Amino acid sequence: MSVAFYSILRSPPHVIHVEDGENGGRIVQVAIARGFDENRIVSLVCELAEAVVDDKIHWEFTFSFDVFAIDDSVEQFRTQDRQTANAYIPMEIRGKIMGVVCECLKALTNDVKPTLVYWITKDRDLPEKGMKKYHMLRQVLQTIGYSPLRNGTDPHGRYCSIMHKNPR
Repeated sequence: MSVAFYSILRSPPHVIHVEDGENGGRIVQVAIARGFDENRIVSLVCELAEAVVDDKIHWEFTFSFDVFAIDDSVEQFRTQDRQTANAYIPMEIRGKIMGVVCECLKALTNDVKPTLVYWITKDRDLPEKGMKKYHMLRQVLQTIGYSPLRNGTDPHGRYCSIMHKNPR
């Protein structure tokens, strides 16, 4: 049985709480949709986690979507796949999601205060729309005092960036 979802995303400013994540990382979860069966919740999940890149500690930024049932009747899952996520995100809020992702990125970097921030795309050969989202993250970091240190592709052809916190 297919369950349709409706938006529970509130207007900005969004309520963003940074919490402890796995392995010393930090996490933000923002509920964005609920199933019409009133049992399933969809949340945007943004994380900063320590990662070693080129023998240096970086904080890797990722975002994904969690879908879970309140009564545990459906197995919870997390996805970064946009095709999978789109089945659970109401059409009317899809254009607002990256704004929330950007707010979460700001909150996480303000909390952790990392010197180096790293992120990578899930897919290679991104369409123009995907590249705009990738560049939005870079612009957010630049507005809060980070500069590009390295941009390029990994051995799998995925786009990756490293941003460095500017000294004050």
